[in-house]
Amino acid sequence: MGMSSRGKVAVVTGASSGIGDAIARRLAAGGLTVVAVGRRAERLDALAQRQPRIVPFPADVGRRTDVTSLPEFVAAELGRCDVLVNNAGIGGRPVGAAAAAPPFPRARLCDPS
Repeated sequence: MGMSSRGKVAVVTGASSGIGDAIARRLAAGGLTVVAVGRRAERLDALAQRQPRIVPFPADVGRRTDVTSLPEFVAAELGRCDVLVNNAGIGGRPVGAAAAAPPFPRARLCDPS
């Protein structure tokens, strides 16, 4: 991996599928302890069963209480966070300053014409 991974802790959001799942597995395979964060607890549990270095943490990054409990959990259970991968997306619910902004023109983004 290019860095010493011994004793390192990573937190990966959006880890219940796709890129987040792949990143969590790769970091764990490289020797890091990985806190896998995602909304789908059953997928996180399955991921942790396949890779013992993965610690599942079911949470929705769109919920303030879930977001604030994550660093508390990491500090209490693992003592540190060396790598943070913010992979989770929030769709359909504007948050903070985005709530006041005009809607993003999604059609333009997806329409190649």
